[in-house]
Amino acid sequence: MNVNIQLLIILELIQYTVIFSIVIFFITKFLDIYIFKLREEKEYVTMSTIKILFELIINLIIIIIIYYYILKIRKYIPSIGTYFNKDFVGGRTLNSYIYNIVCVYLYMELIMGTKTKIAVLRERLHKNKYGFL
Repeated sequence: MNVNIQLLIILELIQYTVIFSIVIFFITKFLDIYIFKLREEKEYVTMSTIKILFELIINLIIIIIIYYYILKIRKYIPSIGTYFNKDFVGGRTLNSYIYNIVCVYLYMELIMGTKTKIAVLRERLHKNKYGFL
């Protein structure tokens, strides 16, 4: 019985990873095209660090709000494990952390506008070419 529950937990992890990877892929595509509007890196050279940081904060707030609603949607998707075993309880805390890690990683890697801003800020911080701000 214990092995069966462990197998169902792995099956549930795979289920939610596949579902939310697809959902996040389409959402990030939409965000990149219509909201974050990717700029050329040379445009960031003329922008102040404060402006880039402000845009990054706005982007992250939008990502957090969308991510919050994606997690709300997850509550309405039944776990596949409950169909195989009535004793199985899906959506445990550890599993929830794993979904969060996968979702956040996908967001940060797929949204090019945010990724570019972070790269420019990182470069400015390490080179210290523009001063603190």
